[in-house]
Amino acid sequence: MSEEDSRFTGESKDSLEFLTTVIRGSTDPVWFVENILGVHTLYPAQEEMIRDFYRHKYNPSLEPYKDFICVGGMRGGKTALMSMIGCYEVFDVISKPNPQEYWGLLPRQLISVSCLAASERQIQDGIYYNILQFIENSDWFNTWYDFTYRASDIECRDKNFKLRTLSSSANTGAGRSNKAVFFDELDLFEGTDGPREAWQTYNVMRKSTVTFGRDGHSFAISSPRDENGIIMTLYKRANMTTADGGIAQPDVYAVLKPTWELNPSISEDELREEYKFDMDTFYRDFACDPSSVSRTQFPAGVKLYRRPNMLGKDYVLHSSVPHVVAIDPAWKNDAYGVATGYYDYRRGVTIVDGVINLKKDDDQKYLLPSSVKKYISAICANLNATTMIYDVMISPEIVEFCEYTKNMRVVEHIVDTPDYDRWRDDQESGEIEVVYNEMLKYEAERLIRKKLATKIKVDHPKDGSKDMSDCVANIHWFFNSENDVVQRPRYIGLRGF
Repeated sequence: MSEEDSRFTGESKDSLEFLTTVIRGSTDPVWFVENILGVHTLYPAQEEMIRDFYRHKYNPSLEPYKDFICVGGMRGGKTALMSMIGCYEVFDVISKPNPQEYWGLLPRQLISVSCLAASERQIQDGIYYNILQFIENSDWFNTWYDFTYRASDIECRDKNFKLRTLSSSANTGAGRSNKAVFFDELDLFEGTDGPREAWQTYNVMRKSTVTFGRDGHSFAISSPRDENGIIMTLYKRANMTTADGGIAQPDVYAVLKPTWELNPSISEDELREEYKFDMDTFYRDFACDPSSVSRTQFPAGVKLYRRPNMLGKDYVLHSSVPHVVAIDPAWKNDAYGVATGYYDYRRGVTIVDGVINLKKDDDQKYLLPSSVKKYISAICANLNATTMIYDVMISPEIVEFCEYTKNMRVVEHIVDTPDYDRWRDDQESGEIEVVYNEMLKYEAERLIRKKLATKIKVDHPKDGSKDMSDCVANIHWFFNSENDVVQRPRYIGLRGF
């Protein structure tokens, strides 16, 4: 055999190998990932999602998906998954002899696969960088194609194709023909120019794939930041049904998977243990359940009544009705929350008719215990307070003063979530009436529900407090507790109350 015949035979063999690879890869994306990219450790969930999204490759009778929405927990490998899919989208373009002719574009028209991220750091650590690494280290890609590698794009001039990075702006997609668009951590886009700009960016870039018909794809991944954020909204829309029970968006493939379902090497129990003191992060970032993250305790607000507040800064009003008093110290703020109330047995209503937040005077370095004692003495004298309810964190000096000097019954009770839930529920049925106080309203309506490892806790935000709110909840608990801890002062009801 001549040297020329030998070369021809070798080239034919290589060409046949190339065509075989293209044909096999075009019909089996998982095979492409394992054999062209060299990924032999696909997680079961990753393989499942690749097969599901490209279902028409495996079964041509099935309609193809256009959009992929992936709500996934952190550390689950969703970025790696999208990077493999990104390489497949690159392959889908450059493996065609004339991609512009194939999709009916102008000769030499630029075809792009675009990766959008909210920040430069996300670009460096995200989908684009991983695609770059896969292609740079792929013998097959670099044997058959000449790529020019730059910081912000990869170019294949023979095919007039670019893989590029773009900013998270609606203007970036204008005039581009994108075979595929990748949105890396989509919920973070809302932190740049706001939710509106995030939606505009998503919609504009998604439309830029229309040129490629059923082959144009958009891929959005994110850990959810909020239950009403863009990624959760897209996921919910994709799972809506029509009036006749059909799928509202049949061309959208949407999945929601917590970290442990994406990545079998990480267990739910391990994450719960790691974040047992920060369960908000666990539920939002790993369980993909932002609805379980802190929510307001009073979503409809607190109902307060315009009536005389029995407790003023420099006075305590008089009443012939026996009262109970609840006090709660705020050591951090150097203050005391105080509330007074009674139970109207005739109507079956808890009346909280006095609330105040005791603070130090301007000329004092701190709130003096003697000032608190003086104020409690005035409550005992003017409101006939016979019982004092206190939190375990209260000063023992104040407890001793109430019990032994003022001869009050003292009841220790730490306010918990059921007490707040009782207040919230009973205000709607009129079983508790709380006097209006602007500071109390502000404080109570900022209370949030936090999901801990074993319970839900009602707490204040970092810059807030709940001294007065705890006092109100404690008074209502006192009059409605199933355990008759003490003999409660009874009041049948007088005109005007």
